[in-house]
Amino acid sequence: MQTIFLDIDGVLHPFDSAVNLPSEAGPGSSGGTMLCWAPLLAEIIGDSEVQIVIHSTWRLRYSLAEIRDRFPESLRARIRGCTRGTGRFDGIRQYVAEHALTDFLVLDDIADFFPAGWPNLLLCAGETGISEPLVQARLRAFLAASRTK
Repeated sequence: MQTIFLDIDGVLHPFDSAVNLPSEAGPGSSGGTMLCWAPLLAEIIGDSEVQIVIHSTWRLRYSLAEIRDRFPESLRARIRGCTRGTGRFDGIRQYVAEHALTDFLVLDDIADFFPAGWPNLLLCAGETGISEPLVQARLRAFLAASRTK
C-alpha cells in the first residue's frame, strides 16, 4: 500500500496561516485558511489505496484524534498515524522501517529537514502548498505508479 507522509503547515494551507492555531476552530472546521487545500488532496487521492501518516509538528501538540477531526471526512479514515520523535526525517525513516514500507512519498515545504536530492520528498512552496499544479502533477504520478505495478 502507498503511504503519504504529510506535513500540514505550508502544504495544506499557506504557511502564514499557521498563526491561526487549529485549536481556535472546532472539530472539522478549517478556521479560515486552515487546511484550505485538504479538499484538493482528497480529490487528488480519489479512490486510490493510499494511507496518510502525519509528520507535521502538529503531532507534537495534538493527539491523532484531534488532528484527524480537523480534516474533511473523506480523508479521516486514511490518516493511520503519526511519526514519533522531533526530527522529521528520522521519524519517517523509523516509521518506514517499523511498517516495512516500500512505496511512500513525503509532502513537506522545508527541504532542510531532509537529505539533498532525496527521491521520496515532494517539496511544496510554503505559500502555495499542494495548490501548485506541478506538485499536483507529481502527486498524481506517484499515485498512478502504484496502479501500474
